Amino acid sequence: AVAKTAAAAGVRACERSLATKPIDLDPSGLFKDKGLSERYDKFRPKLPTVLVETIVNKLMGGRRPGLWLDVGCGPGNSTQQIIGYADKIVGVDISETQIEVARQKVIHPSISFTTGGCDSLPAEDASVDVITAVQAAHYFDLPAFFSEVRRVLKPGGVLALILFKSPKCTSCPILSAAHRELDTVLMGYGTTALHRYYIPNYTTITLPWEEESPVTTESHVGRHVIEHEMEVRWTMRETLDYLLSYSMTTRACEERGMTMAEWREWMREFYRERGVEGEGEETWVHTALMAAVVRSN
Repeated sequence: AVAKTAAAAGVRACERSLATKPIDLDPSGLFKDKGLSERYDKFRPKLPTVLVETIVNKLMGGRRPGLWLDVGCGPGNSTQQIIGYADKIVGVDISETQIEVARQKVIHPSISFTTGGCDSLPAEDASVDVITAVQAAHYFDLPAFFSEVRRVLKPGGVLALILFKSPKCTSCPILSAAHRELDTVLMGYGTTALHRYYIPNYTTITLPWEEESPVTTESHVGRHVIEHEMEVRWTMRETLDYLLSYSMTTRACEERGMTMAEWREWMREFYRERGVEGEGEETWVHTALMAAVVRSN
């Protein structure tokens, strides 16, 4: 009882002293911890096949991509979903730790991984058919990235920025409400770019070529926005593991002087204080959102 009371007091103290002002952060430092990369690999949703097939069959007009760049690939979660849809796939990430995990996990003759930034893509001019950035564009220097996209993407090629909205619990209203509140707390540890781009679902990002050639029924050129829902079943332990894969977790622990284990208990107590006692499985829905454009010239 004493331990639970202390944990509850810790929840209230952390909420009162929450850093609500976003900061600018060097993304290369976010995934130095291999444990965070491994949690990211295990608990983050995978790139839906339906979005990959939309890129190839609709936006590419059924043409098989020769070279596909997956920028900000992390531990290869999205990159491995592209296997079979392009002749050559290159995953790029600024984090050496993420690339190390990707190389150990995703082994296929069509795939390679390289460490690099969004401002220096590993491709020749006009040589790339598809560029994806999955749950990554809000960490990029977007003007530098788009400059590189214009350099390497072929006419008729596709640029697709994809994010996963915060999951929603659909089977337990109390957990759903508590999670929305906790998510707001965690977003308080996010970067300026997270608040500027990710939270508005990339609507604040203007893609190259989208204003030059608006979407019409006769053309694939312009901005395309597609959403796809995926359902998962998580225990409370798995829910907490997913939340520990947030990059904001690193900043939260550093600012609060807490270990990952202590932060896990802090979040569990946060839920308990709001009436979430069960440890069993609940249904969660992830929504993947893709904003894509086809190069017009």
